[in-house]
Amino acid sequence: MKRMEDAAGPEDIVFRVGGDEFVILTGSCEKEYAQRLCDEIVSHNEEVIIWEGKEIPLSLYVKPVLYEGGSNLKYAEFFKMIHSEMSNDFKKEF
Repeated sequence: MKRMEDAAGPEDIVFRVGGDEFVILTGSCEKEYAQRLCDEIVSHNEEVIIWEGKEIPLSLYVKPVLYEGGSNLKYAEFFKMIHSEMSNDFKKEF
């Protein structure tokens, strides 16, 4: 989450949606902005963190998702959309 907070802009919101899944919510609709966030986050792949004396290499997955549901964003709908997007990607991999 720290790496995402470092990549996020001052108006962005970073939060955990479950387990090891996190979201950066931004008001920007610019694809270039989303791509810069993604690039910054994945630039940390293979860095090592130390946890309980063990070295663990980072393996980060990112995906920009554009919400086009209007201005009344409900958490339940947003959560369902995010998990659906991630689930669809993982189904394609296997």
